[in-house]
Amino acid sequence: MKKDDNYYKGLDKRTKEYKSWAKFNKVEHTPEGLGTNIEKVFKATGIKKVVGKLFDDCGCQERIDKLNDRNLNLKRKPQRCLTETQYNKYKQYRNTRTLNVWQPNEIELLIETYAHVFAIKYNNKDFCRNCIGSGRTLLRMSKELDKVFESYEG
Repeated sequence: MKKDDNYYKGLDKRTKEYKSWAKFNKVEHTPEGLGTNIEKVFKATGIKKVVGKLFDDCGCQERIDKLNDRNLNLKRKPQRCLTETQYNKYKQYRNTRTLNVWQPNEIELLIETYAHVFAIKYNNKDFCRNCIGSGRTLLRMSKELDKVFESYEG
C-alpha cells in the first residue's frame, strides 16, 4: 500500500522515515504572523481564558488579523530596494499576470527579483508548473513583492 503525503507529514520529524521522505519532497514552512504567535502565548499562559470570562467580545480576532497583516515577520523584511529596471519589469508583470498560472519567464522574474529584494535565493529548477507546492511558493513570493512594489506607488 502506497503511503500518501499526509501520512509522512504526521510523523515525528526526528524519525528516519520522515527525513528520507522530506529530502525528496519539499516541505514548506510558512512562518506565522506576530498576531498568531501572541495568541499562542496568551493561550499557554491562561490569559485568553481569563479575558474570555470577563468580556463577551475582546476583539482578539481583529488584533490577530491586524498584527499578522503588518508584515512584522523579520524573515521577510526587504533587504534591498528595487532597481528601476526591476521596478519596470515587475510593473509589466503585474499588468499582464494571471495568478495561479506562471510562465517560465515570469517564474524567472519572480526568483530574480525576490532574491534581490529579500536576499532569499530559490533555484529555478525547484519550481514545476504542475505542482501545488510550487504554486503556493510563487503566490507567496508575488504577494510579498506586491507589497514592496505598492510601497513605491503610494
